[in-house]
Formats: sequence, C-alpha cells, structure tokens
Amino acid sequence: MPRQSWTDERLDDRFDRLEAEMDLRFARVEGEVKAGFAQVNGEIRELRAEIKGVDSSLRAEIKGVDSSLRAEIKEVDSGLRTEIKKVDSGLRTEIKKVDSGLRAEIKEGNAELRAEIATLSTQFAALNQTLIRVAFGFAAALVAGVLFNLL
Repeated sequence: MPRQSWTDERLDDRFDRLEAEMDLRFARVEGEVKAGFAQVNGEIRELRAEIKGVDSSLRAEIKGVDSSLRAEIKEVDSGLRTEIKKVDSGLRTEIKKVDSGLRAEIKEGNAELRAEIATLSTQFAALNQTLIRVAFGFAAALVAGVLFNLL
C-alpha cells in the first residue's frame, strides 16, 4: 500500500482536528479549576459563618453573666455591699481573663484559617501551574507527533 503524500488540505484537516481536541481539553481543565475554586470559596464562607456564630454566642453568654451579676448585687443587703464589691471585682477580673482568652483563641483560630487559606491558595496555584505545564507538554507532544508523521 503506497503512502499518501501530505497535502496542504490533509495538514489543515489534521491541524484542525488537533486544535479542536486541545480546545475541548483546555475547556475541561478550566472548568475543573473553576469548580475547585468555587468549592474552596464556599468552604471559606461556611467557616466565616461558623466563626461569627461562635463569636456572637460567646459575647451573648458573657453579657448574660454580667447582667445576672448586676441584678444579684442590687438585691443584696447594704451590710454585704463591701463583700459583694470584692466578689464582683474578682468576677470581673475572671470575666476579663476569660474574654481575653477567648479573644486570643479566636484570633489564633483566624490566624490558622488564614494560614490554611494561604496554603490552599498556594496549592491551587501550584496545581494551576502543573495543569498549564501538562497542557503545554501535551501540546508539544501533539506537535512532535505531527512533525514525526511529516518526516
């Protein structure tokens, strides 16, 4: 069976098929990357909502404790006011310690989340670069295959 010579028309057809296949694959990869970023953004939103919920419930709980302490102080006998003021002062110090501890924990949690987000961003950037390299490698392989077939 004689080998067919490569005509401009055959080369154009071959190039058009390869170009269409590459376009399809690039579109698929782009869709997967966008879906991945959308998923990460959704998870970040969920985490932010959870943090806001924890923060507001902690603040409400602290305000509730403060309110109940104030109500108890008003009901106490005038002879116990000095003692109650000492207890109140101690409780306020404890509340401030708890509040500052909770704030520190929340800040630490925020820092950890930011670090995780930065890590995810770095990983997605690396993935994006890898996908680009793979796409270019694939394109180079296709071009090399075309050239090989030409020779």
